[in-house]
Amino acid sequence: MCYLKELTFSCGHKGLSIRERCRATFSTNKETPFPPEYCRTGIRVTTTETSSAPCKKNCQRYHAVQTLSQRYEEAKKKIEKVSGRVLAVQKAAEKGLPVINFRNHGERGWDPRMLEKLYSQSLHDANSLLGEYSCVEKDLLEELEALYLAAKSDIKDYIVAYKGVSSELVSFDERQLEAFGNTAREQLRDLVCEIERRASEACLEKHGWALPDGDTEQCEVMLKRAAWKRGVLSGTRMDDGFVGKEQRETEYDIVPVQDTR
Repeated sequence: MCYLKELTFSCGHKGLSIRERCRATFSTNKETPFPPEYCRTGIRVTTTETSSAPCKKNCQRYHAVQTLSQRYEEAKKKIEKVSGRVLAVQKAAEKGLPVINFRNHGERGWDPRMLEKLYSQSLHDANSLLGEYSCVEKDLLEELEALYLAAKSDIKDYIVAYKGVSSELVSFDERQLEAFGNTAREQLRDLVCEIERRASEACLEKHGWALPDGDTEQCEVMLKRAAWKRGVLSGTRMDDGFVGKEQRETEYDIVPVQDTR
């Protein structure tokens, strides 16, 4: 029996070479590394290897794989860009609740104890959402990888002959990877926006967290939702801490106090 080595190239094509030749084999040139044309006792692949190179310089399948790999990386970057905003919140949330003085609010129609309860609850909610985000992100990345592998396995090779000249053609679909990246980004953005709202209610800007760059719509929403920090009703659940009879339009910021605990 002849024993062979199977080499899988980066393009997906495979090649066989002889590892051990038996006496029952027939080959026009026994000095070549290629498998024999015929072996009476059979052949068996005993070694498999992979190569980072294509099977040949102008392999069309290799170019198809490169295109799919590019779309895969682009989709991952879309997810990672959104995830960067989550990491910023997580870093601030790990420091716990910032120490806030709500006494000035008490003089303007707000219940300081209720505000303390609400902003503490917001941090708890933010941490819960951070855990949810981690699970969703993991699932999406696994789904993206599966889609990428399926797209590679679906590449089709064709040999077209015309007037005695043969050409190698391939067909593949890169659109699903691009569409998935856009869908995943929007799905994660909806969740990260909710996380950032809770981060704002928990006053995590006192721990260095800041509004996201490049998302004008979210920044505008967040600025409106933060009106309660200036003593103005904001239309959020933080308004539950207002017990006065009228809305105060006083512009002032919450004053952080030294933690003496």
